[in-house]
Amino acid sequence: HMSFESTLTCTVGPAIVERKIAQNVAKTPVDSLQNVTGIALPAAFANKPELSVIAEKFGERKRSVISTISVQSDSIKINFLDNSVVDGDSISVFINGQIEASHVRLTAKAFSMNVKFEDGVNEIEVAMFAENLGTLPPNTALMQIIDGDKIHRAHLSSDTKSCAVIKIKREK
Repeated sequence: HMSFESTLTCTVGPAIVERKIAQNVAKTPVDSLQNVTGIALPAAFANKPELSVIAEKFGERKRSVISTISVQSDSIKINFLDNSVVDGDSISVFINGQIEASHVRLTAKAFSMNVKFEDGVNEIEVAMFAENLGTLPPNTALMQIIDGDKIHRAHLSSDTKSCAVIKIKREK
């Protein structure tokens, strides 16, 4: 007679969100919802009405391009961290105008997204949308773009009127 005992420990680690960026992909009603601002929402958000509210507010805010960063890789990793005092800042991340992550709490631990450039796409726009301003306004984040063995850094600041935008260009 054998007995087996196991202890499973769950740890909270960085969330990984994978997204392929494609140009001019035909949208059918099946794979996207249209909200009042005309920003297409992935079908996964069909039962999350608060995301269409975020997308609507995103459409109303000014987008300030902070910088353009050149990368060599077809696939990059983007990290978001709180760059000063962790004060409860929460963000949504938009890539090329599409909401890709929401309710991301900025802490000293990175929230990571993997982004892959599709053929024919050499520029993407990453926007940080402030869902709140934390206890120390404005909402600030350190964005790291990992491009092979290079790390590019950008300090982003967003409030209720504007979104910080970084353009990432792939240079072959």
